[in-house]
Amino acid sequence: MPSSENWIKSKEDFKSTQSNILSAFKSIRFNLQFKSDEVLIASEEFTFGFYWPAEIRIYILPENEFFNLKILVSNFGFGPIQKKHCEKVSKDFINAFNLIIKESSDSSIDKEVINLLRKFQSLKSQGIITEQEFQAKKKKLLDL
Repeated sequence: MPSSENWIKSKEDFKSTQSNILSAFKSIRFNLQFKSDEVLIASEEFTFGFYWPAEIRIYILPENEFFNLKILVSNFGFGPIQKKHCEKVSKDFINAFNLIIKESSDSSIDKEVINLLRKFQSLKSQGIITEQEFQAKKKKLLDL
């Protein structure tokens, strides 16, 4: 049974890590088969006739402030073509997971900046800060 194993780290909380894993499965078109708190298993939605569908098992292992993710990809095919397919699936999942983490961290920064700008706008409209102070805060936030 050809397989591929990789490890990656998640610095998100447990629920965010699970959610990002599920989103990565979906983006590479894998169906979730079984879910427990620490193990997520999914298989390919569609396969061609010359290979069997790959299966991804993700083990979420806590370590200090982050989680190690053990990624096992396997199928029941034979030979080097199947092994290459497992390696490709593993890389596709890791790339999708990392992209989702990057997008979520970028959007959380944007939301934080927007919320701070709204707060400063409110302070300005209440007369607590001046237009110049508002513009200075705005410039500082948008230069981040």
